[in-house]
Amino acid sequence: MQATGRPARYVYEREESIGYSVKRHRFEVDVEVGCDATGKLTGFRASLLADTGAYMTLGPAVLVLAAEHASGPYRFQASRIQGQVVHTNTGNASAFRGFGNPQVILGIEQAMDALAAKCGLDPVDFRLKNLLCGGDRAAAGHIVRNDVTLPRLIEAARKGPLLSALSEERPPPDPDGKLRATGFAFVWQGFGLGAGAEPGSSVTLRRDKNGHFWLDCSSADLGEGNLSAFQQIAASGLGCNPHDIRLDIGTTDNTNSWSTNASRSVVVTGNAVAQAAKQLATRIEAGESGALEEKAHFAPLFPEKLTLGAPHVGYSYGIQAVRIALDTATANVTMEEVETWLDAGTVINPDGVTGQIEGGLAQGLGFALSEDLVQREGRVLNNRFSSYILPTIRDVPTDVRVHLINHPDASNPLGARGIAEVGLTPAAAAIANALARCLGHRFEQFPIKPEAILPVMEKALS
Repeated sequence: MQATGRPARYVYEREESIGYSVKRHRFEVDVEVGCDATGKLTGFRASLLADTGAYMTLGPAVLVLAAEHASGPYRFQASRIQGQVVHTNTGNASAFRGFGNPQVILGIEQAMDALAAKCGLDPVDFRLKNLLCGGDRAAAGHIVRNDVTLPRLIEAARKGPLLSALSEERPPPDPDGKLRATGFAFVWQGFGLGAGAEPGSSVTLRRDKNGHFWLDCSSADLGEGNLSAFQQIAASGLGCNPHDIRLDIGTTDNTNSWSTNASRSVVVTGNAVAQAAKQLATRIEAGESGALEEKAHFAPLFPEKLTLGAPHVGYSYGIQAVRIALDTATANVTMEEVETWLDAGTVINPDGVTGQIEGGLAQGLGFALSEDLVQREGRVLNNRFSSYILPTIRDVPTDVRVHLINHPDASNPLGARGIAEVGLTPAAAAIANALARCLGHRFEQFPIKPEAILPVMEKALS
């Protein structure tokens, strides 16, 4: 502060934090999907309306990514995607995990389930029949450059207990008074900054005069485990233990590694670390002594000419299946079992990947069932945890299984894929599809709270 000449920090109270911090964009998503008599997808139409609040932040960028992903990983003969961002007298909407994809996946994945049922087709086979392949043009207009690895995931998922026992029949209540059903959703999620905007990352790796290795980068670790992964990557290149890599981070003097967002850290900054380690190892093997330093920069290569649709250089793919229990007395929904199959590319830290998927699942649970921000004249009314209902550890099932099917991505030397968002994105759609199997009804407003479920459930059981 100028008055004292000393640094100052402002810490929000809980009510201020909920009221002032940025939120996910509210979306209205209208989707139409058509197919021919054989089950081959023909047309796709999507109308997207995003509420970016009262301030010009990242609304246009979120809408662009939402439009890119709105058709899911599916091939259509014709498509039309329209989007609009509007300002309203509400709080600040900006970047939030998934960046517009969770909202639109709700549309396409429910539509795919509904269309498969209308045609009398198995919902997994229907999706498999219509998946994009490398070299295909996606509905948003861009060419998918690398392999779409969902067929491998489908093969593995069908061996699991959830998808193998998938039934389209409406279940009767179990003896405990609960309706149980399984739902699933496919997901694709671009990683890195799309539209050719990825600036890349720079790092510095050095050996000091005492023989200690130091990694200098500005990639913040906000709990994702980036720094642990960077240590592992550097240690692999140098032939040492990850604990031998010391970290020099957190100041403006650090080498510019750009931002921690867009599922880019391991893919982009991690490849810069690998390159620097290779350069430094070459000098050490050549017998150079004393203090040594190597800088490296990595940026994924985009096509020489950008195509329509503001594409990402690569995508992560996943399938998430959930088994829910709907209490016929209270209309409360609980998740009892979850299986996720993920192509994470080259996995640097399996425990870190699993943690990301489990954390994303918890957020997706709140997005689907409980987190409803109430605003009036620009003010948040439910600004306490007693009224804004976040999932807790009691709400997340203990039976969560994450299966990694590792297919190195061709967009970067490490073969890594960004996985920080792909665990959250399909969760709400999978839950919605499970509820539709329970009740024969599709909910169009999220979160789906007990007061919305109760009249539908009473009608279904009457």
